[in-house]
Amino acid sequence: MWYHLPVLGTQEIPRLRGALEVGDEDYMDRQRPAIVKFRKLAVGPVEMAIMKLLSADIQYTLPLDEPHDDLGTVSTRAGVTIHHADVATLYDKWESPVIIVADGPYGVAGFPGDPVTAEELPAWYEPHIRAWSARATPITTLWVWNTEIGWANVHPVLVKHGWIYRNCHIWDKGIAHVAGNTNTQSLRKFPVITEVCVQYVKEAQFVVNGQSVTMQEWLRHEWERSSIPL
Repeated sequence: MWYHLPVLGTQEIPRLRGALEVGDEDYMDRQRPAIVKFRKLAVGPVEMAIMKLLSADIQYTLPLDEPHDDLGTVSTRAGVTIHHADVATLYDKWESPVIIVADGPYGVAGFPGDPVTAEELPAWYEPHIRAWSARATPITTLWVWNTEIGWANVHPVLVKHGWIYRNCHIWDKGIAHVAGNTNTQSLRKFPVITEVCVQYVKEAQFVVNGQSVTMQEWLRHEWERSSIPL
């Protein structure tokens, strides 16, 4: 499982609790991208919610291991590995993913490097989507967390690179999310208390005579090649 965080700062640590216990002091550098790869993590149909719901208290502090020239700074615990490095240098070194979770950027200037507007997200995401597509297989599921407008802008890029839309799930954060985030004296719109998690899968593709074809087209081609009557 690949869990992609564009920047890992202290505010992201709760998302890793329960999978890999780490101390906040280990990730004070918020300027570098951090990529998390999960191995043998038990998941089910609701894996899209796993990272959001990890909220167990930190019980252990795991110091970072020594830097690796080709893998960045690496920490491992109980089969879970965190790479603190530029993910563009890691995609080719990892096994093909069964699950990819992309959690931002959101196009809200939420951290250094996050685009200011959602319209800038396609250009940001495309190199990563291209890499995901190259490593994904027909059993890979992609979960994209974003705002509704952020996802709307990124969706055409996903389709362009062969990802098939399956479902859009809406996370209702509830009334508590409004508290402290809304100025009722100047409010001119409804408070935003939702986030979307969108599911994509990768279609199986086969090569016939140098051309990429679907499973159905490949099966028909093989049937005709065998000379068996349809």
